[in-house]
Amino acid sequence: MFNFNIINKFQKYSFLKVLSLIFLTLFLISLPSLEAPKNIFMFLFVISAFLIEIKDRTYKNYEIWDGIFLSLILSALLSACFGALNGYEWKGFRTILFTSLMGWLLYRYRYTTKELNFFYWVTILSTIPPLLWGLAEVLIFQSKNDLQLNSVGHVNHSAIYITIIYGALISKLLNNNDDYSAIKKIGLYVLTLTLFAGVVIGASRAAFGCAILVTILSIFLSNKSISKKIRGYIYFLVLISFAIFLNATIFQKIADKIKSHDNLSARDKLWSISIEGSKINPILGLGNGNWKLMPEEKIKQITESQNKNYSPEDFKFAIQHGHPHNLYLATLADRGVFGLLILANLIVYWLFKLIKTYLMTKRSQGYSLFWLSSLSTWISVFVIGLVNTTFHHETALLAFVFLSLQLGYLRLINAQRIQI
Repeated sequence: MFNFNIINKFQKYSFLKVLSLIFLTLFLISLPSLEAPKNIFMFLFVISAFLIEIKDRTYKNYEIWDGIFLSLILSALLSACFGALNGYEWKGFRTILFTSLMGWLLYRYRYTTKELNFFYWVTILSTIPPLLWGLAEVLIFQSKNDLQLNSVGHVNHSAIYITIIYGALISKLLNNNDDYSAIKKIGLYVLTLTLFAGVVIGASRAAFGCAILVTILSIFLSNKSISKKIRGYIYFLVLISFAIFLNATIFQKIADKIKSHDNLSARDKLWSISIEGSKINPILGLGNGNWKLMPEEKIKQITESQNKNYSPEDFKFAIQHGHPHNLYLATLADRGVFGLLILANLIVYWLFKLIKTYLMTKRSQGYSLFWLSSLSTWISVFVIGLVNTTFHHETALLAFVFLSLQLGYLRLINAQRIQI
């Protein structure tokens, strides 16, 4: 007999709520795979979520996070209006605008516990098809030399994306119920190993190191017993040893860089140019995305005014990369000291929220999952950000997803809809 409870449960959602759920789901599915659909569904979710804000009058309730997201948009707008250069500043502003709006509305979205878990799994599982295809391109078809997710692109950015998902899966692995069936446990281990293989084959040293750090910290901060934590460390050590035994690409790359004494991959040249370029307009920067347009004559003038030797070769080498391979220097150059302070405000407050609510993870397994996922995301984005531009496009959107899941669960706890 047909179960009418499904219809009854579905009817509790308004039409706008149903639309927003559909658009958000489709956005998460297409995020690592399909460029145009991802942008379309992101736009549709922003519109539907904004209309829900107006309909339910929730826009009247403001918190510190609202100011943080608004300030991200404001700093990008000021940089577009008053940046030193003309070129990509408005294109860059649109990217930051929609990324920040998406994060803002994801944070303000009123989730249920079922929706939180549903979106967590959609985000995880949507990464598997493009990851498997990327692995096939590298290992089987050999049509590409580097592992890339289709819609994420560049190998380093794909590695960051994979590392974030890997950290979220480690969080689930450490918060699985003891009554999980053997099939569920095997599936969870297979997914985690697949993501770890992606990190190793992606051959990003920063991502690999971050994956190790995330694993060590997640095990240490989890609610597992000391014996289970020790067992987890042993399993992970065996996994690393197995990768070393196979002479995985990441270890070959590490060895080559050590032999050539080029551990930074010449990033110091890019960083030097960024610092000099930021002096053109220290307060509001060059303009969003205008790093690659830095005028050589101006950089030469600034460098020589400080009694330093100017190298045309170093400048050309840096500019051809298009970005400085450092989140903080990229922000300083593009959006100035003001933009860097706004970014620092987000980073510090996110970390403060994690520290402040850590004890809740000891009382709530559900919150522990989303807390650990959020922590691993913070580490992946802002630690790897020291050697790459991590907080933009897909990786920024993914980071906001896991931040919103943590804050969404926390909101339910504070509203006493969940017992801890």
